[in-house]
Amino acid sequence: MKKEKDLDLFLKYVIPSMASMVIAGSFCIVDMIFIGQGIGEIGLAALGIAWPLVMFFIALAEMIGSGAAVLISQARGEGDLQEAQRLFCNLTWLQAVVTAVLMVPVLIFLPEILRFFGTTEILMPYALEYLRPMIWTIGVCVFMIGGIAVMRNDGSPVLAMWVECTGLLGNIVLDWLFIIYFSWGSW
Repeated sequence: MKKEKDLDLFLKYVIPSMASMVIAGSFCIVDMIFIGQGIGEIGLAALGIAWPLVMFFIALAEMIGSGAAVLISQARGEGDLQEAQRLFCNLTWLQAVVTAVLMVPVLIFLPEILRFFGTTEILMPYALEYLRPMIWTIGVCVFMIGGIAVMRNDGSPVLAMWVECTGLLGNIVLDWLFIIYFSWGSW
């Protein structure tokens, strides 16, 4: 009986978490499909150069969100809801401060960063076209990633999966709208 309960609890968290990982990995694939179809190989090359910078922000968000989610879960497990709320507020502030502190210099020095990555003058306008709006909106991704980690640890792994799925569907619709329908380029 206990083994069945443990297995059910395990699957309750593992299956939505695995689905979330697949969904998270699909964001880049979706961008590549639309950029490849709407812009072509030069857009794909620019995306390949730009993506490591995006991944830096995503990795930082995962680190902050996962760490805070563990601390929040510990506080909730100890019955200290006030501490859990305080930690959640700290998570929110930390995400905002880290995002702003990193976003400003990245936007200022974006061409230099891309040159350091090896971007050629041919690819530079395409990489900038993709990254500038991405960096301006990276805070949304950071807050979503942190929120998903907290939701998952707070006993709502299915909700966390659906939030991520909604983000992916929004990405698909907006990519189609901006890149294919309006022909606005990679942003």
